[in-house]
Amino acid sequence: MATVSERYQKAYLSTPDFEQARVLTISRCVEMEVGTDESTDKKPVLFFQGVERGWPLNKTNWETISALTGQGDDDNWANYQIEIFKTQTQFGGKMVDCARVRAPGSVPQPQPSIMTSQVVRAEDIPF
Repeated sequence: MATVSERYQKAYLSTPDFEQARVLTISRCVEMEVGTDESTDKKPVLFFQGVERGWPLNKTNWETISALTGQGDDDNWANYQIEIFKTQTQFGGKMVDCARVRAPGSVPQPQPSIMTSQVVRAEDIPF
């Protein structure tokens, strides 16, 4: 059996495709008509090695990739790796799911708690 998302794949990658963060290698970025039957816009669409569907970029993600790659021209992004992850942002006064970009491996690691189980003896405390 297949899930509904497997049976009816969307034309483009979107936030639900990044429930688990994914490190992907950029193959190209092209301008395409993206939208619905009622309304379309030209947007940059990022394609990745080994992935059929593209990912339409909003300005925030475009600028993040530009900063990560050091390339202000998306024609020069091929072969760079990025990590795409699901998070939330405020939109229309509500918190909504979104996909964002970061450098691969830049996930903050949990810090040890300052409350440890070490035993401190009274004689070790300087007064």
